[in-house]
Amino acid sequence: ACIDIGGTKIGLATSTDGYTFTKSPANPILSGDGSGFDSYSVTGGYLFYDNENWYLYYTGVTSQPVIPGKIISRATASNPNGSWTRTDDTLMVSGSNGEWDDKFISPLQIFTTDTGLVMYYWGSDEWYPYVIKCQIGMATSIDGGLTWQKWDDPATTSPPYAESDPVLKAGPESFDIFSIFGAGIVRDSGQWEMYYAGFSSSTEGAI
Repeated sequence: ACIDIGGTKIGLATSTDGYTFTKSPANPILSGDGSGFDSYSVTGGYLFYDNENWYLYYTGVTSQPVIPGKIISRATASNPNGSWTRTDDTLMVSGSNGEWDDKFISPLQIFTTDTGLVMYYWGSDEWYPYVIKCQIGMATSIDGGLTWQKWDDPATTSPPYAESDPVLKAGPESFDIFSIFGAGIVRDSGQWEMYYAGFSSSTEGAI
């Protein structure tokens, strides 16, 4: 008998000039393996290089629907072409019921700082068919990415911000009052800049 692991998979494409990309013959480089939290699909792959190792941070789900999962884990490789070894470690989990990120979390970007690693991620406490209500969170690691601590504002102690807090919330501007997602973050002369997409209602911005 065979197992239909289906769902979303992560592929790799390479380029020498940034214009013409060739898909890797090893694709998909990571997919659901029929067991564990990512048995059906893997999504949200973010590639990160640190201490001569490549890391692919991702989320997974056990069954349909294919949306970002509730657990962030990572796979490792000596080069981005693989082969990739999944660790099945639970590096970070979504919030408890009623928290702002209780439906899913997914990695966006990771930076190296003087005190360790910083991960930006998006999370949601609501799921509509093909439309996601999201905000942007942040977590830090001081042990090379083995464990992560979500940012928590001590001034907010009640759900949906009892356990952690977004670093960028939806609204109050009209264009992003429903959801923000897909952020890209850069550091420029000591300043952090975040560029993000937003939409104003559940009838817009299908993902």
